[in-house]
Amino acid sequence: MLANAVWGAADANQSMDDWMAAWGKPFWEQPTDGWTHMMAGGPYANYLMSAHAARVMARRKKGGLIVGVTDGYVDGAAPDAAAMEPLLWSLSHQCINLLMRGMAAQGKTKKIAVVTLMPGFMRTERVVRLLATDALKQQFGFAKSESTEYVGRAVAALASDRDVAKKSGRIHFVADLAAEYGFTDVDGRLIPRFAP
Repeated sequence: MLANAVWGAADANQSMDDWMAAWGKPFWEQPTDGWTHMMAGGPYANYLMSAHAARVMARRKKGGLIVGVTDGYVDGAAPDAAAMEPLLWSLSHQCINLLMRGMAAQGKTKKIAVVTLMPGFMRTERVVRLLATDALKQQFGFAKSESTEYVGRAVAALASDRDVAKKSGRIHFVADLAAEYGFTDVDGRLIPRFAP
């Protein structure tokens, strides 16, 4: 099994303040080297790890599982709704989604299931550092955030599901999987889909 949750795209910015300041700007006001950081730190890293893992899985008779993590996915949204800001951030996540669907289609012949996860608002180290005041926490809905372990529990649940192939090729919300498989976050909460 392989879980892809790599993301180094923010490395194009000197600081979190730079990252947040650039967030609302149109693409022509963004640094062009953002392409390299976004596409290498997201889709390429996912592709590279998946390709190496799939080579091993394809040689085994029982196949395997590849799990990817995306962001910005809204169930049932119009296609143009995916053009969020910043544009390269959105593009890189759409690329991950397409990549995972393609890998699922090709992996089926070797019993390799490929599932994409859409977590909620995760309490990563960067988020915790950025939302240092109660006012910022309230503004961004920090009370509705989930631990990084929550998505990890989704991966563990998928890995132990003998019928995981039925979920292959689609994006699944971590909140929906928690309800289906019966796991909770580390604090015991069943956290629903995030809505700011």
